[in-house]
Amino acid sequence: MLFELKSVFLNEGLEQQLSYELDISEIDMDGVFPFTSPVAVTAIARNRAGLVTLTLHCGYDYTRSCDRCGEPFTRRENKTSAAKEPLQRGLQGALSHLRRQSQHGQLCVQRQDR
Repeated sequence: MLFELKSVFLNEGLEQQLSYELDISEIDMDGVFPFTSPVAVTAIARNRAGLVTLTLHCGYDYTRSCDRCGEPFTRRENKTSAAKEPLQRGLQGALSHLRRQSQHGQLCVQRQDR
């Protein structure tokens, strides 16, 4: 999936949004498949007074069994990450910020379609 942001960087006041669902139910974590429903991803890019903000929201259900009693439980997780970059630093600066957050465990979903 490609989120074209060139027009946001060129037009002050412009906002673009992209939403999709990502099925990661086949991901195995310690012999368990904890993602029982698709991950809902929303990306919002806005240009306000030359400051471009890229915000990513991810929401998903995480299902595991309790380590103590063995009962299954489901927890709704919502993660948000935002990068604000002056227009001079552009898209590369915003993406670098999101990559750094991803490496620190703050951003958990990554998808690349061609």
